[in-house]
Amino acid sequence: MACPESRTPSGSEPRAREGHRDGINRAEAPILGDRRQVAELLGISIAHVSKLLSSGRIPGPRRLGRAVRWDLDELRHWSASGCPSRSRWDVIRKGGRS
Repeated sequence: MACPESRTPSGSEPRAREGHRDGINRAEAPILGDRRQVAELLGISIAHVSKLLSSGRIPGPRRLGRAVRWDLDELRHWSASGCPSRSRWDVIRKGGRS
């Protein structure tokens, strides 16, 4: 239970923003995520993210210097498409057939 000091006054509870199903304003949500964020998004462990990456079963990350980050929107679309292999996902993403 939350401490009484941290409670919001009655009638000022946060509400989901109109037009956003999950209540997240996409302008404020992170665009790129690290392994921890990817694991949370997919509901798996960080070690499993690493295994999927090394086996080519998850879309590849972007490299920003030494940082490795995934496009979180791409991962949402990948998951909604049935989690195809990386090679199949590249074909789907580019609009080709295979």
